Amino acid sequence: MPLTITITRGYTFTDGVPYSTDDLNAAALPNIAIAGTVGAAELEDGGVTVAKVKPGAYFYATATGGPVAYLATISPAPDALGAGLTCRIRFTTTNTTAAPTLALNGLAATEIRKLDRQALTPGDLSANAIHELVYDGTYWLMQTEAGTPRRFWPTSTGTGTAYAVTFPGLNIADVADVLGLPLVWKAHTSSTGAATLAINGEAAVTLARHDGTAIQAGDIALDAPVVALFDGSKFRCLNVVNVGTPPSAAVQAVVNSANGTATALGTGTTVASTTATLPAGKTWKLVRVTFSTWMDDQSGIENFVLQNGGSPVTTANTSRGSYITNNSDDAQQVTVTWEWVPSGGAESANLTLDVLADKPGGSTNGDNAGSRKVVVSALAQ
Repeated sequence: MPLTITITRGYTFTDGVPYSTDDLNAAALPNIAIAGTVGAAELEDGGVTVAKVKPGAYFYATATGGPVAYLATISPAPDALGAGLTCRIRFTTTNTTAAPTLALNGLAATEIRKLDRQALTPGDLSANAIHELVYDGTYWLMQTEAGTPRRFWPTSTGTGTAYAVTFPGLNIADVADVLGLPLVWKAHTSSTGAATLAINGEAAVTLARHDGTAIQAGDIALDAPVVALFDGSKFRCLNVVNVGTPPSAAVQAVVNSANGTATALGTGTTVASTTATLPAGKTWKLVRVTFSTWMDDQSGIENFVLQNGGSPVTTANTSRGSYITNNSDDAQQVTVTWEWVPSGGAESANLTLDVLADKPGGSTNGDNAGSRKVVVSALAQ
């Protein structure tokens, strides 16, 4: 029969009959009687019995089985797995596989995955942890954090600097899936030059410094942590900074006294020459050339010109040197310094340097025999 509710007065007043305080109280407390049952058609969607709204009783269960195939029974029991079905399950054993399943109320065993459908890592369902699961039509997706944090600290393998790294729990269809994601790993060997990185079996990708330039020998050290980020075309090592290689200076001294002491040096006469060899794989960044010699008197050669490969060097410095007088014999030490940032061919070739006399002096003595010296200090990177 349908549900009926009957209400009767708690006290009926009668004309001419005195009433007491108790009678008044009874009048305010009617009797309510509920009879009958509620049919399924009369129950609203989502309605549950009183017992099912008590704490701890709503779609909660403790899983049995495991650590691969879990079983659980909730009440009220679902007729089928439907998208959006939610339950809270307490796991008593820790999963030992990346694809554990849950069979709810005897329904199909269904794989449990992370919130983003990534496969689990062994240990994600730790013993005694309670996880909220939502069925998405294919998988049970965890809405809660894994029981133990995932730690990425694998060691690379591979031949030489062809680094290969497998990150547990990282499921990707292509290396593009990790675009912008920093990955941390430990190097199994030091870098000896250009290097590549292959993750989780994907194709090898160029490994570069943070600024995109090629990895150099020694950039990555044995057992050192490497933080690599895929930029869409290559992996950039965020902790490998291009600070340049240590300065590589070529310093040479040349003594030239072929003219003797009785011949004046005319304009265009080569006074001293030297060559600075460029280290392999480098380019010149800064060159400084200093030439010095002793003149017999103030009427000696005053100006000098520096050429590289037969072409004058462009410099803001004057070619006129500074002079230091030796008061005892009136001799002069002249020193000229040129400094420039190379351009053109000089950046990638050896420096062939010649110091030439630019203006002859009035003395026929020239400079002192054996006194000429040219020093080249060049920075290459």
